Amino acid sequence: MRHTPSRMDATEPTRRAPRRRLFGVLVLLVLVAPLLMFFADRRRHAGRTWRGVRAGAVELSNLDETAARTTLTERAESLAEETISVRIGETTESVTLRQLGFQLDVDATLARALGARREPGLRQLRSWIASFRTPLDVGIVASLEAPKVEALLDRWERERVMAPFEGAIVVTAAEPQSEPPRAGHAVDREEARRAAGALVLTSERSWTLPLLKLPPKRSSELLLLALARAQELVASPIALYVDRGELVLPDESGRQAVLPVAGSLAPRDEQRITVTFSREQLLAALRSRLVAEPLGVEVYFDPNSLDPILGDLRRVVELPSAEPHFDIGPGERPHIVAGRIGREIKADSVAKALELASSAADRTGKLPIDAAAAPTSTVAELEALGITRLVANFTTAHPCCMPRVDNIHRIADLVDGVVVKPGELFSVNHHVGERTVEKGFKPAPTIVYGEMEDTIGGGISQFATTLFNAAFYGGYDIVERKPHSFYIPRYPMGHEATLSFPKPDLVIRNDTKAGLLIRCAYSRSAITVKLYGDNGGLHVRRKVSQVRDVVQPPVEYTADASLEPDAVKTKERGQVGWTVTVSRVIDFPDGTSRTEERKVTYQPRVRRVNVHPCKLPVGQKGHSDEPCPEPEGAPEDESHESTEAPADVPREGAAPKGTPIDDEG
Repeated sequence: MRHTPSRMDATEPTRRAPRRRLFGVLVLLVLVAPLLMFFADRRRHAGRTWRGVRAGAVELSNLDETAARTTLTERAESLAEETISVRIGETTESVTLRQLGFQLDVDATLARALGARREPGLRQLRSWIASFRTPLDVGIVASLEAPKVEALLDRWERERVMAPFEGAIVVTAAEPQSEPPRAGHAVDREEARRAAGALVLTSERSWTLPLLKLPPKRSSELLLLALARAQELVASPIALYVDRGELVLPDESGRQAVLPVAGSLAPRDEQRITVTFSREQLLAALRSRLVAEPLGVEVYFDPNSLDPILGDLRRVVELPSAEPHFDIGPGERPHIVAGRIGREIKADSVAKALELASSAADRTGKLPIDAAAAPTSTVAELEALGITRLVANFTTAHPCCMPRVDNIHRIADLVDGVVVKPGELFSVNHHVGERTVEKGFKPAPTIVYGEMEDTIGGGISQFATTLFNAAFYGGYDIVERKPHSFYIPRYPMGHEATLSFPKPDLVIRNDTKAGLLIRCAYSRSAITVKLYGDNGGLHVRRKVSQVRDVVQPPVEYTADASLEPDAVKTKERGQVGWTVTVSRVIDFPDGTSRTEERKVTYQPRVRRVNVHPCKLPVGQKGHSDEPCPEPEGAPEDESHESTEAPADVPREGAAPKGTPIDDEG
């Protein structure tokens, strides 16, 4: 029997086909959608960190490069201030990461964060899927500064760790005693460095400093040997001596000369100088120290402890070295006194001599005498300067026994004996320096901006004037010199100099072929400067022009109601000012000459007078327009002065009249 298909049988395949297509689409969507999401997500994170990415404790998810860099930089500062608790033996100390030299490498850490979850191929897809459920810590790139870590380890080991004690000899009031060696500890540097480096990479903030137990290097037997030597050193007093005949000093040529001894620590009839060190003094100077070659403990006498004991001995035996120098003989002829090598007692030499003498049967030994420092110059060098005669000298007088005289003497002492080599400059200020009480100067009157004031070192311009005139007549080059503001009659008109610090200065150049020796001498009322050398035989003449351009002094009025209207009371007469031209004429042996001219101007000095208030000139303080009272009779004092300034005009070659200034700087 044949089967005839029904209509339902004919439509069944047609119905199943759309369902299969729909299923295929769904399968395709399930497969493609994640890929589309992955690519979209990857595009969105281009130039940014992936989700879930962190660097240590720093959260860096979904940040662009700028934001991530800012976050890391800010976090680096806070990380540096985090505190580490360090346990050192039985003690604890706190330290910050900054103190350990913490440095976060922002660039390297940022590169790690930006490169996270960006593996090639399917591995990147797997990392992308993991980013939704598992955070990723890329860690930080950081380090510690090795020098800072080592410095802290050094300090902790020094201050907190008990090192091995190698033993010592200690001195009591009566006997040296031994303190035996004992074990100790040291920082395990290698392990400590490793642990310190791990601190920056973890959140751990406690650190136990690793220690190594160390035995002492020296044995108790070595210490007992040192104790025996210490007891020998201080067993009884030790005497050191020197024969008087041995106290000789070599001069610079090497010749020996016996020089006098300053005193004696022994009876006069003995030929030896002896000093005895008591047992108490020896005990006080006894010390011990560790030595490496050979390994042991050394006992010795400390030179610093012996040094104060040697004071009396030094006063007896020592003599300083002496430089060769010029002295002046008969006829003002300079000659050279040879220098010498001095003798001195050095504490370290005495300490060694005591240690050596302690082993002698009679506990005596030779006192070591050392040569002092040799002179810095030689007779030959001074001879080569050619200082053969007195070239020039000058003397100025002054009133006796004033503070300024002490200053004049002090600066003369400081300059006396100076030698200026050919071509060299001599500056008084450079050589003497600022005048201070510590240098021996005193307050005395000085001209300061035209007025007299007390300053330290006042009056020394008299020395400058004296030295200037000596150099002037010696024909030496005067490089720098400033005359006084006011005329001072005790000095040659126009030929004087003032001095202050740092300016004005007096500077002289030795422009001769020979050296220049400056010698200074003084009395209670005069100062003299002598210059020795060889100026080639030149002769100097001084000239002063007629006084010109005379300026009357200004008048300073002060109201005094106790005076009669026509009376004038002079407080200071003042002084006129004027100008002169001063000349130095240098005549040379070959018949030629040279003239040097300079204009010198002296300022007028204020005249100060008291007058009745009604006589004050217009514009003066206290001036009034009220008329003067009529006098009841003739004035009682016919010698009252006029209110006009004096019009004293100086004669040729003479100083103008006025009140001279007695003191100056």
